[in-house]
Amino acid sequence: MEMVFNPWWLPELIGRRISGGVLYLREVFALFYLALRSVWTEGILARKGLRLVGRITFNQLRFTGYDALPRISFTAFTFGSIVVIQAVDFLGMWTSLEDLYHIITLIIVREVSPIIIALILIGRSCTAISTELANMKLNREVEALTSMGINLEYFIVLPRLVGFVVSVVSLVVYFNIVALVGGYAAAELAGKMPISFSVIRLLESVGAKDLFVTLLKGGIFGAIIAVVGCHHGFSVGISFREVPQVTTKAVVNAMVMCFVVNTVISISV
Repeated sequence: MEMVFNPWWLPELIGRRISGGVLYLREVFALFYLALRSVWTEGILARKGLRLVGRITFNQLRFTGYDALPRISFTAFTFGSIVVIQAVDFLGMWTSLEDLYHIITLIIVREVSPIIIALILIGRSCTAISTELANMKLNREVEALTSMGINLEYFIVLPRLVGFVVSVVSLVVYFNIVALVGGYAAAELAGKMPISFSVIRLLESVGAKDLFVTLLKGGIFGAIIAVVGCHHGFSVGISFREVPQVTTKAVVNAMVMCFVVNTVISISV
């Protein structure tokens, strides 16, 4: 049988990829919009299950934020120590103290802390959300909730969305403090810190713009992780063998979206 070469296979493949990506983003944003709209339709107007939603949100905050503190603390201290020591060693003789303060805060506060927090929580909590919701759907729990007229976006997606956003923003602030102070302490213990270097000046060098950018990234990353995890959890079909597949897709897509958003914000702001 003679093979026929199709010169349009590459543009066709690219077109399918782009259309699939656009459709995926539309579904994710639709879930995000429905979750936010449920605050008005179910919460403010109907006042349905406020105590239940509050309890689920608190549990999500505890799991995503509080339970992650040991790992975040260790990561922040080690990364802050590396950045401060290396910056003092290689840049201290070439730049002024003010420029050195600015470089350290730029690297830690604006660029690295939000994405590190996002990556840790993607591997730790996004997988948990997608696995939990996938198992709920396969066990017919989601179908049972829907048949009882329960709004899934309000009772399932919204608490996880709020819990993630608040947790990521709070952890970003905590990470920055631990990284800056811990990095200074480590450099001081290692004998690398100049006498004129002040930890107070280092903290004061964090400007309003730096704080705005890091909190903006943290809030957006938290929303992305929560909504992507919920979307893939609900997308499972009929087999429990699909659970690790949708979990892997949630992790990969959340990472890609966070990196893209991080790049766009860093270039734009």
